[in-house]
Amino acid sequence: MKIKCLLLVFVLISNFTFAQNNCEIGQLRYDKTECSADGSFYVFLTFEKANTSNSFVVLGNGKNYGTFLYENLPVKIGPLKADCTTDYEFLVKDKEFPDCQRFVEMGTNCCSNDCLMYLDSIGHECHDATIDLTLFTSRFPENTGQYKVKINGESQGVYNFSSPGQINGLTIDVDNPVMEIITCVLENDACCDTLYYVNPCYCSISQFKTQVFDCNQEDSTFSVKIDFTATMTGDSFVLGGNNTTYGFFAYNDLPVSIENLPFSATTFYEFLVIDENSSFCFGAYELGIVDSCRFECNISNPEIDILPCTEDDQFYVRIKFDEENTSHSGIRIRGNGVFYGQYDYGQHYYQIGPLNGDCNKMYEFLLFDAENEACRTEIVLEEPVCCNQECFIGELSVTENCDGDKLTFFIVNFEHNQPPTHTFNLWANGIKLGTFAYGSLPITITNFPFAFPTVEFKVINLADEACRKTTVYVFECKKPEGGDCGITFGDFSVSDCENGKFFINFSVLSENPGNQGFKVVSENGNLSKTYQYGLAHYSFGPLTGDCVTKYSFVIQDIAKPDCKKTLTMEEAVCCSGDCYIREVDIEPICVHDTLRGYILNFDHNQSANKLFGLWANNVKVGNYAFGALPITINNINFNTRVVTFKIINLENEACRKERTIEFECIVLQMKIVC
Repeated sequence: MKIKCLLLVFVLISNFTFAQNNCEIGQLRYDKTECSADGSFYVFLTFEKANTSNSFVVLGNGKNYGTFLYENLPVKIGPLKADCTTDYEFLVKDKEFPDCQRFVEMGTNCCSNDCLMYLDSIGHECHDATIDLTLFTSRFPENTGQYKVKINGESQGVYNFSSPGQINGLTIDVDNPVMEIITCVLENDACCDTLYYVNPCYCSISQFKTQVFDCNQEDSTFSVKIDFTATMTGDSFVLGGNNTTYGFFAYNDLPVSIENLPFSATTFYEFLVIDENSSFCFGAYELGIVDSCRFECNISNPEIDILPCTEDDQFYVRIKFDEENTSHSGIRIRGNGVFYGQYDYGQHYYQIGPLNGDCNKMYEFLLFDAENEACRTEIVLEEPVCCNQECFIGELSVTENCDGDKLTFFIVNFEHNQPPTHTFNLWANGIKLGTFAYGSLPITITNFPFAFPTVEFKVINLADEACRKTTVYVFECKKPEGGDCGITFGDFSVSDCENGKFFINFSVLSENPGNQGFKVVSENGNLSKTYQYGLAHYSFGPLTGDCVTKYSFVIQDIAKPDCKKTLTMEEAVCCSGDCYIREVDIEPICVHDTLRGYILNFDHNQSANKLFGLWANNVKVGNYAFGALPITINNINFNTRVVTFKIINLENEACRKERTIEFECIVLQMKIVC
């Protein structure tokens, strides 16, 4: 089974541009890399060409990205800033024939919040009416660059990661003992960390933690355990609420329990703590109405960051999660047969390690309450962590399989040190043969859209584009010409609408075609076009997006008219300006044949900041921005292989789309039993 990981976006544009000197630069295609820690990314450009000089220049957004040799295609452009604002565009222009050029508009790009910067701890020094803070931050993989700070919404300046940030003379706000401190990488507001810090410079009672326990539905009673953070207080406090004094307690006795409270549909339970030395030093917590045993322990929404490898080929992870009505004894973490420890709730993050980055072990982490092991959740790394050496791709080996002197298929294999779920692109004489997982090696190629017999193969690692290998191979078998002809559409997509019209973009898969090319006919679109074999992608159109017609297309070899294939679109294309959601694509993320997540993508005509809701088997998965597509979903909230996904535009619920798919990999029973 092949597992496709959509790490990059593949875009097609129009047909060849012909200059007067017969220089030809074909449709530009680009691959965007994932974002780096500083919010930047790269673009790989490639295209077909004919009758050009030996070099070309790449321009865009008022910049000259440099001159490149055609023989080095695809070329790497960047780093570029993923600021969600810049509409990136690229113009490829032949160096000798400047009228021979091609343009593509890529649009904006946004980076996720996976930036590995942390506000680790805070030091302080108290004065009469002010407080000085020292911020200790970290940023991976290198503790470089600058960050900006806001405290309770007020800007506090810019600081360097390489040294502690010193903020002096902050006025003490006795009405708000908890300070919200936000640090963000300079010029990247998506890369932030937030810490809530209790001001230690005056008497305060805050950050309550409560747990409802011993809940008895039969006699309609419950108990509650209360804990909180106290600073600059006396030795003891009084606890009351709802016109009741529950007693005097020592701070050393925390947490304290109030038992056998009655259910009530009218009493809004609240608890007030007052320090024995000062009636002005107090804190309050609202529990609300308790009329049933609905306060279950819950640990949910785990998140994990993988820190860069250390020099001894090990790594750490940092885990965050949400919790509700958990015990006061803390949380325990174990996984892969190892108990990592017991920790207090409320920590900023939980660092686990060191762990061995051996490129093989699939690490899993089980988080469970120290008093209630049934209250748990788990998080699993999507793939092994590889620390032992940099990316390596060895020489390609090609094994031919021939019928007589005609090639029927060939097998590609090579040595590498990549995890099995990482992916690479395979190119042959400038034509992309596909994206493959390392775990699928060796791979069998049965389609030969490239020129024979000398073939330049390129392997490009998609997780590290600088890791690539080029091998030239001369085939002994001949490219098949006779035999039964076969032809069909390969990759198939719909372009954006323009003036009510659209194009289809496609590739061609053929076996034993004729030598006169092929044609595409759409009878209900009243359009026919002819093409020559050998290009990686083609465009057909324009067609009217009338929201009604489900266009049919016949692809037919010209020299062998019986060699043809018909394709009918599953849905009509709507170019009227109304909302549309179409071409829903859901790609599984499978590890050891077990579903660990999936990648959702679809075509639409909505602005990037608008939101849509996603449901799986009528269970809400979450809300997402259209501009965030494609999105990776790691929480599996269903336990069947056949899943109906529903996408609904939250501003126009009539604009929706459903798709039912059957996953090939195993779907585990849901394990969150909180």
